[in-house]
Amino acid sequence: MNAAADTVEAYMRNNIDGLKNITSSKSYPSVEWSVEVDKQKAAQLGVSVADVGALVQMLTNGFKVGEYRPDDSRDEVEIRARFPQSDRTITGIQSLNVTTAKGLIPVSSFISVIPKENRQSVNRRDGKFTQQIGAATIDESKVSEKVSEIDNWLKNADLGDGVTYKFTGMAEETEDVNNFMIAAGIMAVFIMLLMLLTQFNSFYQSFIILTSVTISFVGVLLGLLITGKPFSTTMTGLSIVTLAGIVVNNNIVLIDTFNKLRQESPHIENSAHIINACKQRLRPILLTSLTTIFGLLPLAMGVSLDIISRDIAIGSPIVDWWSNLAVSIVFGLAFSTFITLILTPAVLSLPHALRNDFKKFFKTAN
Repeated sequence: MNAAADTVEAYMRNNIDGLKNITSSKSYPSVEWSVEVDKQKAAQLGVSVADVGALVQMLTNGFKVGEYRPDDSRDEVEIRARFPQSDRTITGIQSLNVTTAKGLIPVSSFISVIPKENRQSVNRRDGKFTQQIGAATIDESKVSEKVSEIDNWLKNADLGDGVTYKFTGMAEETEDVNNFMIAAGIMAVFIMLLMLLTQFNSFYQSFIILTSVTISFVGVLLGLLITGKPFSTTMTGLSIVTLAGIVVNNNIVLIDTFNKLRQESPHIENSAHIINACKQRLRPILLTSLTTIFGLLPLAMGVSLDIISRDIAIGSPIVDWWSNLAVSIVFGLAFSTFITLILTPAVLSLPHALRNDFKKFFKTAN
C-alpha cells in the first residue's frame, strides 16, 4: 500500500502540471528496537525469561513492584523501579547481568537487540488498509480536468495486486452534484410537462416546447467547444436551468399567440396563423434574447467591470469562475432563439400539413 501511494504521489508531482500542496496520509517511519531472546540458550544457563523481561522494563517504563493509595486520593498509584537516567539507553542492555543459581550471567550472551521499522499509525477504511493522497489545483476551474488526467493514468498503472483506488474530496462531491443535477433535471422536465399539459391541453405542443429546451443544450455544448471552456457540472448545470426557463417562455409566447389567433379566426389556414404569430412575437422574443446575451457578453469575454472603483479587469479569478456560466447561456440562448423562430413554427405546422397531404391523397385515390 505504501509503495503504491509513493508511486501515485511521485507521478502527480512530476507529471501533472497545475497541482499544488500534494500531501499523503502516510505516517513517517520510526525505529522500534526488538529484544530477541534465545530461549534455548537461556534455559541452558538457567535464566528465566521473566527475569530478563523485568530487566528490560527497568530500562524502559520501569518494573512494577507494588501499589499504594494516598490518603487524599481514591485511586491507587503504581510503584515502579527504574535504572538511573544515565543507564536507560539501548546500549545499556548489553551490560546487564542477570542473577542465576550459577551466579551472574551477562544478558548479552543470550539476547540480541534488532532494529525494526515501525509505523506510528495504520489507516483503515471499511476494513481495508488505505492511504489518502490530496492535492489542490492552481486553477480551481480545472479540478475535473486534473481528476480525469490522473484517472486515465491510474487505469493503466501497475499499483500492485489487490490495490484499488477511489476519488474522494471535491471529486466525490462533484459526482454527488452530477447525480443530483440529473435527478433534478428529470424532475424539472416532468413538472414542466405537467404544467404545459394543463395550460395547452395538448401533448404535441408540450412536446414541441420540451424538445426545443433539449435541443438548446446543443448550443451550450457548442459554446463550450468553441471557447475551449471545460464542462463544469455546477456552472453548466445552472446555465442549463436558466436557459430552460427562457426557452420555455419564448416558445410559450409563440404557441399561445398561435392558439389565440386560431380561436379568433378558425376559417383561416393554420399556416397564416403561424406566420402572423411569428410576426407579432418576433420583437418580444428577440428583445428577451438579445438583452440577456448582451448583458452577459462582457462576463463571457472575461471582462470585469467595477463601477464603484472605475476599473476594468480582464481575466480576474472571479470572472474566470463565472465565465463558464455566461458562455453557456450566451451560446445556448442564441442557438435556442434560432430554434424558436425557425424550427418551432415548422414543427407546429407539421400536423396540419400532413393532414392536408392525406386529404389530397385520398381525393386523388378516389
